[in-house]
Amino acid sequence: THGAHESVISDTSFVQASTLTRGVFPLGEHTRFLARVEYGATWVDDFGVLPSSQRFFAGGDQSVRGYGYQSIGPRNEDGDVVGGRYLATASAEVERLIWGNIGLAAFYDIGGADNNALPTLYSGVGLGFRYRSPIGIIRLDLAHPLDGDSSGIRIHFGIRVGL
Repeated sequence: THGAHESVISDTSFVQASTLTRGVFPLGEHTRFLARVEYGATWVDDFGVLPSSQRFFAGGDQSVRGYGYQSIGPRNEDGDVVGGRYLATASAEVERLIWGNIGLAAFYDIGGADNNALPTLYSGVGLGFRYRSPIGIIRLDLAHPLDGDSSGIRIHFGIRVGL
């Protein structure tokens, strides 16, 4: 939770709260289920003066795979994503080691950013390759969007440390 008040070097007063819960559940010796749920909300009188750095966006490696980074959210009259007051995302993933430290994953992501408390949700599915390295799990995901104007396969690459 954080915020600002316009009497203390700020253009607007606002309060923002968000929560993120992640879990890993073993499904045998070489398989595990990973889950993530995130929700955020912003309270502000004039959303138009809220800086974009304080708005919610969805899409990308840590959000809804299959969509570009911060490509999901309310748009202005020019079609640019400007972010929203609320964020809701969730992910379900099954990982299985297939040889040594190399594994495969299948996932389903869903989420959205909006000015409504229950955002319009976009979903994506995909398959990924995993390598459990000494610095973390190196991920290469091939994701396909299921909603909106996006199509095709999007490549997501990253390193996950911890959950």
